[in-house]
Amino acid sequence: MTKIEKLRVNTLPSPTWNKLGMNGAILHNVGFTSQMQVKADSIDMGKVQFIPENGDIDALFEGVDSYQILIETTPSEPMVLDLSAENAQECGAVFEIEASVDATLIFRMQSEKDAEGLAGVLIRAKLAENVKLHIVQFNAMGDNFKVISALNGECPDNAELQLTTVSLGGAESYFEGKADLIGEHSAFDSYTSYILESSQKLDMNYVADHKGKLTNSEIVSSGVMHGNTFKISRQTINFIS
Repeated sequence: MTKIEKLRVNTLPSPTWNKLGMNGAILHNVGFTSQMQVKADSIDMGKVQFIPENGDIDALFEGVDSYQILIETTPSEPMVLDLSAENAQECGAVFEIEASVDATLIFRMQSEKDAEGLAGVLIRAKLAENVKLHIVQFNAMGDNFKVISALNGECPDNAELQLTTVSLGGAESYFEGKADLIGEHSAFDSYTSYILESSQKLDMNYVADHKGKLTNSEIVSSGVMHGNTFKISRQTINFIS
């Protein structure tokens, strides 16, 4: 695990004028020095080798623990993962999800309220045909934490990926969700809610790549901003033949 001097995150697929400040965010001297604490008592997980696929963001997660979650039996209730970090910790985790049945996974990121550090989560999800996978992210990290979260999903025929993000914590939070809609009647829905206080910063980037026939997507973000807060939301729908 090494520090990255200049990391670009939340990059727009098609750049616009640089002066608008919408093309992406640049983070300086970031990297993980330890593993995020993961607790998931009711989920069968195994560690697997992490293979980088998507440039800058994957490079950030090289060297952290990568967990494989195979969802082959319909769970009776949502599957909950508690992700935590200590004060002054720089930590991350990767989750490789393969869903062959409908399921809901809840990722709860948390630390002590006054804690500081860097926390990162990378989720890569592959759905089988006719499967609906709902991923919920809850950000309750400390007031001085920097949070980076990225989701990459692949949807074949009649598969639906839904992402719900609730962001309350962190000094700076960077959320990205991308879906590759390769199958006919596949879908991606993203819903983000937030409450920003004091000088919190929230940076979002959601992308739906429509490659299959009769695909659908919906991207919505809403929330409340108080004080000297900052929010930017990028939402892109690509039709790719």
